[in-house]
Amino acid sequence: DAFETTKILGSGNFGTVYQGTIKNIDLPQSKNHVAIKTIITNEDSSECQDFQNEIKIMGYVNPHLNLVNMIASCTSELKENGSLWLLVEFCQLGDLKKYLVKHSKELLSGKDSDPINSRCLLRWTYDIAKGMEFLTNANIMHGDLAARNVMLDVSPLLNGYPVAKVADFGLSKNFYDYATYEKEERLLVPWRWMALEYLTRGYFTLNSDVWSFGVLVWEIFSFGRAPYGQMGFEELMDKLENGYRLPCPTDLSCISTWSPSELYFCLSNACFKEEPEDRARFSDVVEILENELTPPE
Repeated sequence: DAFETTKILGSGNFGTVYQGTIKNIDLPQSKNHVAIKTIITNEDSSECQDFQNEIKIMGYVNPHLNLVNMIASCTSELKENGSLWLLVEFCQLGDLKKYLVKHSKELLSGKDSDPINSRCLLRWTYDIAKGMEFLTNANIMHGDLAARNVMLDVSPLLNGYPVAKVADFGLSKNFYDYATYEKEERLLVPWRWMALEYLTRGYFTLNSDVWSFGVLVWEIFSFGRAPYGQMGFEELMDKLENGYRLPCPTDLSCISTWSPSELYFCLSNACFKEEPEDRARFSDVVEILENELTPPE
């Protein structure tokens, strides 16, 4: 009775994501909008275990402005009918990738006085870095950091600027080992975003997310295009192992109020080191970005 679903936002083989509402405890007559993830499956299934792990991880993490935070969860129906519910913040503006594609002209043509302008690209990059710094400090690895897994919401400051929030950080990832992945499961792994150590040696560290962040920056600066274009897996692996890295997108070359190319060079140099221990930490990335922001930002 505490929450209700209103419409389906998406669905997969085992679960569905709804938009819904939850009763406001402080104001019983009002309701808050939430996203509701549910799964109906066997209690002993791997999908059920993954979902429970997601609830556990999200419940462990304290709320942060730049994360899609958990509101509540419901596990009481698990034994009865195999259903689990997870309620998270509803982000009105959808995912970052779709927003970049849809609003590219608006972002490029917006004046400094407009809430939507090219500075949003810089500020969203900073938002994501802050969210990831917070997760890393809690020893949580995301494992699938990409523009599709970042949500945009109305800023609590109500200044018209959309705030970026890292989503799906509680997911338990079932990545395939490299041999299986290379032979037959390639499409099931988001290899364009994966760190080199996973692609070549099959392991992750907390710093693997830093590499993925570098790819995400490229997505932001290219307005949501696919990293590496039409390049296939084998070709990309050969080039990455020989030192190739994503070059700065040319989509922002018309901007004169700040230098996207200089910032991209700095971030890519920090994020795309071959060895994880040589890469910047998210605290370093945050510092780089803070040097580019104005005091009000």
